Amino acid sequence: MNRKENLNTDFNDASRILSESIPEDRFSEPEGIVAVLNRYSYLRSQAESISKGILFRIGVRSRQLRDSCKSFRTNYDSLAERSHEHNEKMALSLVPEVSETIGDVEGFPLDSQQTSAIAKDVHTRLVLAGAGTGKTTTIIGLAKYLILSKKAEPEDILFLSFTNATVSDLSRRMLKEVGMRLDVCTFHRLGMRILAESDGKVPRVSSIDTESFVRNELLGLMSDDRYLRDLDRYMAFDSRYAFDEDDFDNETDYQKFIKENPLVTLDGKTVKSLGEADIANWLYMHDIPYAYEEPYPVDTRTSEYGQYHPDFHIRDTNVYIEYFGVDRRGNVAPFMKSNHGNDASAEYRAGMEWKTRTHSENGTTLIPLYSYQRSDDSLLDELEKGLRNTGVKVGSRNPSEIFSSLSNGNSFALDKVVREFSTAMILVKENGQPLQESLSGGSGIRERRVLKRVVRLLEPIYNSYQRTLRDRDEIDFEDVLNLASDRVNSGGYVPAYRYVIVDEYQDISRSRYNLLRSLRESHDFKLFCVGDDWQSIYRFNGSDVNYILDFEKYWGPSETCRIERTYRFSGELLRVSNAFMNSTSGQIHKNLRGDPSFDTNVVFIRENSPASCARSVARLVDSIPVNESILFLSRFRHDIVSLENGGFRWKPDVGGRTFTVTRTNSDRKITFMTIHGSKGIQADHVFILNNKRGPGGFPDMRGESILIKSLLNGHGDKLADERRLFYVALTRARKSVHLVSLNGSESEYLKECVYYLKVK
Repeated sequence: MNRKENLNTDFNDASRILSESIPEDRFSEPEGIVAVLNRYSYLRSQAESISKGILFRIGVRSRQLRDSCKSFRTNYDSLAERSHEHNEKMALSLVPEVSETIGDVEGFPLDSQQTSAIAKDVHTRLVLAGAGTGKTTTIIGLAKYLILSKKAEPEDILFLSFTNATVSDLSRRMLKEVGMRLDVCTFHRLGMRILAESDGKVPRVSSIDTESFVRNELLGLMSDDRYLRDLDRYMAFDSRYAFDEDDFDNETDYQKFIKENPLVTLDGKTVKSLGEADIANWLYMHDIPYAYEEPYPVDTRTSEYGQYHPDFHIRDTNVYIEYFGVDRRGNVAPFMKSNHGNDASAEYRAGMEWKTRTHSENGTTLIPLYSYQRSDDSLLDELEKGLRNTGVKVGSRNPSEIFSSLSNGNSFALDKVVREFSTAMILVKENGQPLQESLSGGSGIRERRVLKRVVRLLEPIYNSYQRTLRDRDEIDFEDVLNLASDRVNSGGYVPAYRYVIVDEYQDISRSRYNLLRSLRESHDFKLFCVGDDWQSIYRFNGSDVNYILDFEKYWGPSETCRIERTYRFSGELLRVSNAFMNSTSGQIHKNLRGDPSFDTNVVFIRENSPASCARSVARLVDSIPVNESILFLSRFRHDIVSLENGGFRWKPDVGGRTFTVTRTNSDRKITFMTIHGSKGIQADHVFILNNKRGPGGFPDMRGESILIKSLLNGHGDKLADERRLFYVALTRARKSVHLVSLNGSESEYLKECVYYLKVK
């Protein structure tokens, strides 16, 4: 048999197998389909190759070979789609049977998409469920169907969620609907169960407050001068900025940034550059009294120059410090312009020479420092050397005093660093890698240099924390997940589940994924994940939206089901929220549908002052019937203060996550919470506060520190997270959502909503 006949036979045999790969009476497993496609991928390449040949295209090749090749290509290329269509039809055909088996769920019949998602019983399912579409009801319906249809016994099913609150809610609703207690738990509770069973004892979970631990460690470490210097640099620069002055495109952007992010020193002075902040903080920490930009003691006014104001004067001495913003070649930042239309660098160098000459002529000592020294990390060393050479006494301020200054509410407050370091330690453990390895990245020289300094700061705290856990024979929550995965991987625990159902799958993190993966590799089960990539908002805690966006990358070939009818809102809000998220790059396109019989209004409140906004909010609140619920949401907890001028008062609820708000001279109660805390919450009327651009507004446009950015590498994008957060806020409303802002300072998100309302 010649090669042509062999190919003809291969094409025909493969076409027959491809045609028979989809069963008629059961679901087609995506994994099996991919296996068949992989089996014949070599033949598909050959078909592609010979189809491009001139002899094939002009018909010289045998008709038999051309027909078999074409048939094979058609069968191969369409198999995945045909398999999906088969499963869709199969699921729809089972909808009546599933509906009859389970009846109503929580008092209502499930819609066809909900029922189809339950019916499509393949090995791996992702259910994309939009806001208000009844995902929890669908999960309860699945449990009811599996048990009533005898597809599984109660002990065969595990339900996983993320918080004790969601687990408690799901357990309660499951018991009421199914009539029995099912295995519903958090990932951490499952991890504890695995460790207890594999180790023969329940582990001790630490009660250490991480932030308090970090704060106390910092206080002790600040007695070391080098550590104190690195900490100051981190607070003054590394924790806030990933750039220098010369990274700005123009002076307008630079001045705007400095205005919105004032450079306040440890002793409360506002300075004009990052280098000046470094110098001022170093002087303060070393107990060296100084004056900032006070007039030079000699009248220096000429026709060309005004009165000289040196950057720093060391009090009771004739020593002055100037921070010159030039590189090694004497050039200024690209955006800087000359005052007289000349070359900016040449003009700046002339000013440097004049200042140097002024000191020389008047017998005062100048310590010149330069921005390039800041870039190569030698600035503070040169400062110390210059001061010692001029006889200035370099002391050391008491660490407690510095600690007090850091905690005293200035813009470099220690609280931010404490929170950042605490988060970083959690993320390091969540990533399952050693600290040095976790922080070895960085996209450029500057970032790598910053991360190297951060390691020097964080490593002693992290090591002390780990030692403390070992000394107490305790583990923390991240240890629970990581150790549980290890026990499963080593065979110390073998699960017996046939179905695992994961709620809020969009919030999964690496350690949770690793645990779930190890369980499935140890003992296979059918996986049913429900989530919404549009509502993934916990990136800062390690959640990674890519686990849902690239679902098959992590779980292999699978079926994706959609639940797109929302029962919470409709009309204007449905149109605006759909358009808002479908214009967000990187998200899965959806088209949620609502009930056309009612309309959820989108209302804009824009006034000229925060006080006017609060009064307008108060008037609208007073017009809402008392039997309808009201929810205040904001990006930041402190935004609640903006309600004060509207005659509102408030008090924190137990736990401090929510506030009960009341109107003056009224018993009406209203809830306030941050948007992050509002997942799963709904109300008739929602007021989203502070939708203004700029610092403290929404979206939060502050850049991430290099530390957190490095640890969250691959976890998506912060601004995309802000867009999803805004979507979550919008979709808490049933009857109306109110967006509050200032005239002329409206956020881009608010402007988008205005636009989408106009576009029918």
